[in-house]
Amino acid sequence: MDGRALDPSDNDLHIDDWWEHHHQGDGNYKLWLTGSRPERVWYPLAIESRLRRGTVVLNIGVGLGHCTRALVQRGCTVHALDIAPAALAKIENVVTKTWLADNVSALPANTFDVAISHLVAQHMSDEQLTSQIGAVIPALKPDGVFALQFGTALDVRQNDLPTTALEALKMGSVVRSLGHVARLVDASGGQIVWADRIGMFPEYGSAWYAVHITRPDFPRPTTKRSGSVAGALRFAMLRALSAGNRLASVLGSRR
Repeated sequence: MDGRALDPSDNDLHIDDWWEHHHQGDGNYKLWLTGSRPERVWYPLAIESRLRRGTVVLNIGVGLGHCTRALVQRGCTVHALDIAPAALAKIENVVTKTWLADNVSALPANTFDVAISHLVAQHMSDEQLTSQIGAVIPALKPDGVFALQFGTALDVRQNDLPTTALEALKMGSVVRSLGHVARLVDASGGQIVWADRIGMFPEYGSAWYAVHITRPDFPRPTTKRSGSVAGALRFAMLRALSAGNRLASVLGSRR
């Protein structure tokens, strides 16, 4: 294939072929592939301190490969998962193992200290995301975390709409509320132990959230002030949702 950027409204092109084309391209494909600097991924996701020599990491969504290579340079043992074979081919010589998204259910149990998903969930339907979360959770070690970023709409009426439109999946415009993601995680057999709003983009009417998903047997230390991690999480979620609703109201009043 050439490097042409395809039209996301072309519903004749399957999502797998869409990503394969752009990973194979050498021109405008970068419009759809992210090249985020590692620190702009790890710090907002609150995982930088976990990424030490010997840490076993599952990096979901290769993008341009910057984060994957940086993890290897840190001394992490890195597995990479992506929907496109062409994406995995770019980094297969530096990682321990590659996984196609279709084979996510084959991930080995009790293996990963950290799983990372950044700028991926907004390209996935609820069914796909639930399936992925459900496969990653048992692949975590008991104290492992799945750090997941997702997009949300400031106008809460736009969140949690049906997520199967191909154009939305290609463009990464699937938006979810924090509560909706919590329900998907619960349905997948996991739990959220940390949540925070990590980006605000009022010009686009959207924001980013990050959550840490764990196995149900994840160690849950208590604190004198909050009583439990669950209590702290509820407070964080309510605070984040309240802030998002306030901004949405302000933006709506300015129209």
